[in-house]
Order: sequence, then structure tokens, then C-alpha cells
Amino acid sequence: MPGQAVSSNRIDNLDYFRGIAATSIMVFHFCFWSYGILNSEDILGRVGIYGVSVFYILSGLTMCIVYEDKITTSLSTISDFLLKRVVRIFPLLWLATTLTLLINLNHLPDATTIILNYTGLFGFVKPSAYIGNGAWSIGNELVFYVFFPLFILSYKFLKPLFYAMIVMTVALIIYFSFFIFNVNSTIGEQWKTYVNPFNQIHFFFGGYIMGLLFMKRNTNKILSRILLFIGLLLFCFYPVQGDRIHLVTGMNRIVFIAVCFMITYGVYKDDYKLTGFVKRGLLFLGEASYSIYLLHQIVFFCVNGVNTKFLHFNKSLVIALSVASTFAAAYIVYTFFEKPLTEKGRVVIKKIINRP
Repeated sequence: MPGQAVSSNRIDNLDYFRGIAATSIMVFHFCFWSYGILNSEDILGRVGIYGVSVFYILSGLTMCIVYEDKITTSLSTISDFLLKRVVRIFPLLWLATTLTLLINLNHLPDATTIILNYTGLFGFVKPSAYIGNGAWSIGNELVFYVFFPLFILSYKFLKPLFYAMIVMTVALIIYFSFFIFNVNSTIGEQWKTYVNPFNQIHFFFGGYIMGLLFMKRNTNKILSRILLFIGLLLFCFYPVQGDRIHLVTGMNRIVFIAVCFMITYGVYKDDYKLTGFVKRGLLFLGEASYSIYLLHQIVFFCVNGVNTKFLHFNKSLVIALSVASTFAAAYIVYTFFEKPLTEKGRVVIKKIINRP
């Protein structure tokens, strides 16, 4: 997922977590598409909801770490941030959208939907009109990025506005969790409401606030590990059953929001001394997480299609092959497409911003 920054021990931790989250969401989808509904009591069912939420927290946190001291009232600093987000997000979004359209030639969406996806405006206009699997969250991210300079500038120069946005964010959590979602309907039936960026922005904004509060503070590692352990226990065993709508309504929503922040904080403020293959593997997953996230449905479609026609493997083996194929595809796309285009785009941006 987008939101990576320069490497350090702390950022490495976030990359490890980002990669694990992307892989977990991939496995959730493969199991969901292969075996059917995963409910609130299933760990993968919970990952299917809150794995993306963790991405938002990581994104807000990383943006704070990287840009808190860079964005000022100067238009050039804001333009630099927004343009860098464009070159980071759009090439892979365009690729995934194009591939998805190609494998669904018999069921193409209308021209307006296609235009909204290639321009990234679907997140602002119609969040549920995404084409690529999981691209709804990218549309949300684009909305959050537009708000991000306002978060920074209000915190620096207009504290009352900043505190007002905190209050508004809490009000949105209550509004969606207690008044909008209907526990008697499934999350699938209310998906258009769920993918509304204002139903998700508290994660990104909260990640930014976490950065403000803790990026310059040393924290007891034992406390971090205790919070991580408690967060993981609650995530796995907190008693919720039935359709996954119960994970995003009422007090359950409040608990899981808190759990996501506990887990993220526990990872962020520790200092894992990984080496060798484990470190390289987890860093790869973190770096290629955006490719893993946007490409895994396309890979599964291809692997499953080949299996149906020629191989006739069981579902478990198809999932294993899809996981391995997604990692291979993500490596190729990240190494030869995503990373080079991002780097070239940043060079162009630097020239534009520094032009007299």
C-alpha cells in the first residue's frame, strides 16, 4: 500500500507490518473466494475488515513522520506532497484497472465509471464505483491526501480548527457505527456506505495524531510489547459472531478501532532486530505491499482459470499457487514498473517545483 518512507529501524517495523497486513488481506480474499463467507468470529473475517484499517493508520503515521516538518504555508511544499502522492499511486492503479477491465471484457462498466477510476475521482464522487479489487481504499486514500496538508497546517497555525476536526472525526465514528449501519443487514448489502471515506478517515487522521504524539518520544519497549500482545488477543478472541457488519457497529466498532491503534503502536514503538532472510523477506513484502494488494485478485483469476481448464487441483493448492504467483508478480511489477516510475516521477516533480 502507499505511504512508505525512508528506511530506519522504526520505518522498517512499519514496513514489516504493512507487508504482513497486505499478505493477510490477500489470504482472506483467496479463502473467501474459494470457500465462501467468513464471519465475525473468524480471524480472517476480521482481517478482511480491519486489515485495510491498519493500512490507513500506517499511512497517516508515515505521512506525519515524513512530511510534518516539510509542509508549510508555501504552496510549493503542498504541491510537492500532492504530486509525489500522484506518482506513487496512479501508475499501479492504472495498471490494475486496465488488467481488471481486460479480464472482464464481457462486463465492462460504463464510460463514466472508467473515467472516474483512471482520474482517481471515484473516491470523491462515488466511492463504490471502483473497478480493481480493493481499489476503493485507494480512492479513500486520495481523499485523505487532500485533507492531509490541512491537518498539518491547522496543527501548526490554527489549533482550534485542529481540535474541531478531532471532534468531527469522533462524531463521524459515532454517526456511522451507531446510527447509519443496520445490524439486521449484511455488510455486503451496506458496502456502498462502508467504503465512504468519511467512514474511514478516523484511521488515517488517528495515524497522523499518533505520529505527532510519539515520533519524537522514546517509549518503554516492554509496554509496547504488552500493548501489542493485548491488541492481538482482543483482535483474535474478542467475542463477536455473525455477519461482519457486527464488527463495524456499536461498541464492537469502538473496541476494534482501539485494537488497531494498540497493535500499530506496539509495532511502531518497538525495535525489532531482524536479520538475514527474515528481514529481507518482510522488507520485500512491505515494499511490494501495494502491488500485492492491487494485483492479487487478477493473479487469482488467472490461476483459478488455468486450474479449472487444465490442472484440476483442490482449492487449498490453488490458494497456495495463487499466493506464490502473487508474490512473483508483485516482485516483477514493483521492481520493473512501480519503483522505476515512482523514482522518475519524483525527478520530474523536483524539476517542476524548483523551476523559477
